[in-house]
Amino acid sequence: MADDIIGDDGNHIRWVRNCGSTYKGYVYTTWASSTKSGDGCAGHAWLRVLGDSWGAWRHESDGHVKLTSPNGKFRKAQHKGCETCTVYTTEVK
Repeated sequence: MADDIIGDDGNHIRWVRNCGSTYKGYVYTTWASSTKSGDGCAGHAWLRVLGDSWGAWRHESDGHVKLTSPNGKFRKAQHKGCETCTVYTTEVK
């Protein structure tokens, strides 16, 4: 079963996985984050960003991962709800 997208504003996305947890992803030039809420799904919120090049995937067990760019180089971010889940891309407007 596919995820349900409940909002996509370009630089901000919200989705619900079929197991019930809700996820949010944001990207701006100086920071990006992915957040998981709800205990319905196993796994973490995952995040990687594009500045000069795509960085490595990051995730935290507390359900929130945030990366910062002191030089304001972030252009895009990718978010997912587990290691093998669907990838959602957000872009700085």
